[in-house]
Amino acid sequence: MELALSEGYAIVGICLIRLGRIVPVGLPRWFPCLASENAAHRIAVVCDGQSAVFIPRRDTSSRLNHLVGGRLFPGEHGLAIFEVYQENGAFRIAVQSKDNETSIGVSGNIVDHWPEDSCFPDLETAFDFFREASLGYSVTCRP
Repeated sequence: MELALSEGYAIVGICLIRLGRIVPVGLPRWFPCLASENAAHRIAVVCDGQSAVFIPRRDTSSRLNHLVGGRLFPGEHGLAIFEVYQENGAFRIAVQSKDNETSIGVSGNIVDHWPEDSCFPDLETAFDFFREASLGYSVTCRP
């Protein structure tokens, strides 16, 4: 496994995923739904000639995701506190892991132009880079 590069830069990121109103199939719509905030810490890699992502850490606000991670779906999840603000094209996200190993703070605004200092020349190139990495490797307690 080696780093995948774009314009000479290693690409790392955090995939923030909000899951909401999840009700298991067959249960009535009034049944209490599941919701969670989740973060996957990702590093772009090449493994056996194929684009992939290495995920050394996953965090979640959900005790259920924490308990079933690595069993019902890939990747074990650590518990974390998420603060998310999103309004009028602005956002702010703060994540603090319960084990105090990880702290994340991100803020930004939606813009109508591509940043000139990006390691990707345009959105389509960035999209293509990440789309090719459909294979993921997650750290788990068991080999």
